Amino acid sequence: HYVVNNIYSEALAYPLFLVFIGCVLKGFIKHSIKHYYYGIVILFLLLMVRGQFIAMIPVLLILITRQGIVLKFDRNRFILIGAVLLIPVFAGLVEKTFNKVAHGHFERTPFNNVSLIAPAFYVADANDHTLYNTNEEQEFFKQVHATLDSLKLTKSKVQASGRESYQVLHANYSKICNLSVHETGIALYEEKGLDKNQQLIAVNDLCGNMVLPLIKNNFKEWFKLYIDNVKNAFGSGKQLLLYLMLLIASLVFMVKRKENIIAKFIFALVLVVFANMTIVPLAVHSIKRYLFYTDWVLFVILMVLMSAVFIEKKDKV
Repeated sequence: HYVVNNIYSEALAYPLFLVFIGCVLKGFIKHSIKHYYYGIVILFLLLMVRGQFIAMIPVLLILITRQGIVLKFDRNRFILIGAVLLIPVFAGLVEKTFNKVAHGHFERTPFNNVSLIAPAFYVADANDHTLYNTNEEQEFFKQVHATLDSLKLTKSKVQASGRESYQVLHANYSKICNLSVHETGIALYEEKGLDKNQQLIAVNDLCGNMVLPLIKNNFKEWFKLYIDNVKNAFGSGKQLLLYLMLLIASLVFMVKRKENIIAKFIFALVLVVFANMTIVPLAVHSIKRYLFYTDWVLFVILMVLMSAVFIEKKDKV
């Protein structure tokens, strides 16, 4: 028990992530389909450890599609795209099978929808319970909103805007997600006589049914909060702009010089950064435990560019 609890998911995910990046770079730069398949296997393992790496699916699809445009699509690349699309399917099946064996329920680990709805509850209005048709959904909303109101974590009580509003969410995320949303749902289903595992599943399903109407009704406020969360993930708006400029510049350079290794290297790495930095803020506050995986990217890009300049000058001499 004590040994297992000392093996954190980050310690397992980080080396796997670095191996995945190596395989993808090799596949993209060298047109090696074999290395893409290596990356697919590693990504499958990563999804078993941390679900946030689902963001790497569109990265793979973009890189493979880019290669297909340059080299023309063939049967092998269509099969490769199919394999990429099947990663989350097989990962979900394995996770459900494990949960069935370990806990008796053929379900995904039931926490994702609770996290997704937390920011939406933060920007919701008190009368948003009218969005829902069932008494269960309406009662759950009222209880969660009342708890948030008592903690002064509702839109009307916070009375902040822009960056300040996000900072309140960031500082109080556990109170909003865990204490208010999750614990309220657990208490609701405990009263109905469900066991612990059934409570977790029921709360997650309930939040899953409620999240889209709540976001849609408060989309402007929710989207502003999301953008501020993304900015915080990058460090600041200026750093976000820097990465965006690198992404655009490398893409333009790739179009002009299709086989430029440095442009392809930068494009692939920055694309990975954007994927991770944009998926995490959809559900949780942007803290380092979810974002540190790509902290090295900017430094490596700088070193590569400096090395290229140095080599070019040396060749001229």
